[in-house]
Amino acid sequence: VNSFFDLRFGLGHIPIFVVFKFEVYRLLTSLFICTGFYSLILAYFSFLPTGKRLEYSMGSTEFGCFVLAIGIMTNVLYIFLAVLLDALQIGNWLVKTSVGLWNILFGAIAMECTKAPESSVRKVLVWTIPTLYYPLALLAFFSFLGEFSLAHLISVGLGYAFGHGYLESLMISPSTCRVLEE
Repeated sequence: VNSFFDLRFGLGHIPIFVVFKFEVYRLLTSLFICTGFYSLILAYFSFLPTGKRLEYSMGSTEFGCFVLAIGIMTNVLYIFLAVLLDALQIGNWLVKTSVGLWNILFGAIAMECTKAPESSVRKVLVWTIPTLYYPLALLAFFSFLGEFSLAHLISVGLGYAFGHGYLESLMISPSTCRVLEE
């Protein structure tokens, strides 16, 4: 897709545009933009099994609200950290984009891993690690490949917080979800 045109500049989450130009729509549109074709394919095939399991356990409406909540909250926290890091003159975070399905996927994987039994393990390449640490290992692997994203780290943290119930008050209630589904 990016071979022909790049949507990251027009629709991606770039803190300087959200804060100083009030382009708030970027908080939502950035979730549906991918940085490249291979990233999109990898995200799709990674999200499919995780998304199916979470949607089955939560219900469609609650899962949809969770996906939007984790994506938008990741972007909002990214703004705060970007402004803070810019004020501390650590990098130029106000112009770095935060886009893609991975911002949702990392949080969903982290939330799912908190629900796994303590003795369960997952494979990351050739290493077997406890399931609870799988999102961090995946993030480390992406970072090793040169794709570190502060937004991904925030998403993992939010996923752990949702999984442990610290942010449950921010979710839509199951009774409201049932009404919306009917």
